[in-house]
Amino acid sequence: MGVSTDNFRSWVPRPVLEQARATLQDIAHIAACFRGEGPPPFQARGASAPSPGPVPVPVPVPVPVPVRAASAVITRRLRVLSSELCTPSALAIAFETEDGQPLGADAGQFLTVHWPLNGVVEKRAYSLASRADDGTRGRLVVKGAAGGRVSASLVARAGELRHLEVTGPSGHFVLDVRSRRHVFLAAGSGITPIASMLLTHVPLRKQDTFTLVYGSTSPEETILRRELLDLANEFPERFSIRWAFDQNANHFRSVPPPFSGALGGDLLTEILRTQPVIDLHDAAVYLCGPSPMMKAAQAVLDGANVPPARIRTERFASPGSRNVGPQNAVAGAVGSVRRVALRVILDGKTQEIIASTAQTILEAGLGAGLPMPYSCSMGGCASCRVHVTSGMAVMEEPNCLEAEEQRQGYVLACCTRPTSDLTVEVS
Repeated sequence: MGVSTDNFRSWVPRPVLEQARATLQDIAHIAACFRGEGPPPFQARGASAPSPGPVPVPVPVPVPVPVRAASAVITRRLRVLSSELCTPSALAIAFETEDGQPLGADAGQFLTVHWPLNGVVEKRAYSLASRADDGTRGRLVVKGAAGGRVSASLVARAGELRHLEVTGPSGHFVLDVRSRRHVFLAAGSGITPIASMLLTHVPLRKQDTFTLVYGSTSPEETILRRELLDLANEFPERFSIRWAFDQNANHFRSVPPPFSGALGGDLLTEILRTQPVIDLHDAAVYLCGPSPMMKAAQAVLDGANVPPARIRTERFASPGSRNVGPQNAVAGAVGSVRRVALRVILDGKTQEIIASTAQTILEAGLGAGLPMPYSCSMGGCASCRVHVTSGMAVMEEPNCLEAEEQRQGYVLACCTRPTSDLTVEVS
């Protein structure tokens, strides 16, 4: 008795049928390329209709690894121990690692929080604001910024927080251990990575001196004010603070007295020259704060002839203000979704996969099972930096790569999408 095809299909599990269909589609795609014909239109796995627009794939192409729809970025789960307002608008979240393994962070680094919001997982970088030698425990401080979707959601749900999904720790904003004098310029929530460095290193580096210039809206809105005061009182010979407040400076008593005004160029210059003078000679300088303050501080340091090698900065860009910038002379955005060939040179070996222009290089590589390096997965740490050796791509802006790195063809795999067949070498 014959067996119909329909009966046969009913015996085969649906995932196997879908995989077989995808494999046949890929084989047809390669065969068309060998015949010199245009490949069939891109069709995502499980899609009901193909997206328009064929794309050429180089010949020959080996049997491809199927594109996986889900991102393979692996998060780490933290257990929230407490979440309390430390100022009227800032939330301190104390946590411990759920797996009991050390956090493994250096003072000044950040974690990338993956936060579900309105059906989408949003990613935001928040600096650790705790000692770096606390083993499995740590603390994040999140300031509820105006228009900040994730920060506002976290602050609003402070009493409900039980767990956080994160990647990291990431970042290179850490203490310059070669220096013996350290000057920190911070404003607003830019104090968080700097506080981590101070809380960690002031008690331990007994031959070093530390000076903090800290600007805030008001004494009441000053993040970690009490802990920083306690640290300065415990180590007065090695750690001093200069405070500046936009308002209510007369409500705060300190020696020397607090300065009144926003921490801009003129006020910074005045603070640096006020007795006792802050000597920048041979000091490592650290900047973190809002963009206007960072720009003003950099101008002051340039005027004081502080060489760039002795300046360390930390900048966080809001993903909501990101845009797609050209890379390798490509103008415009990715356009319609289509299939491209992606070659990844990793440890001297070339792996070839079929990717989608809707995927980042990191998502495509991890989805194909390649051991792609990454940490923050949002363009803030450069752990996923790769070198484009051929092809074209677009990278989101802003990101942490220097202009010279971009001119040399480097991109961040986590926020770069191919727009043609592409070859990248993992740094």
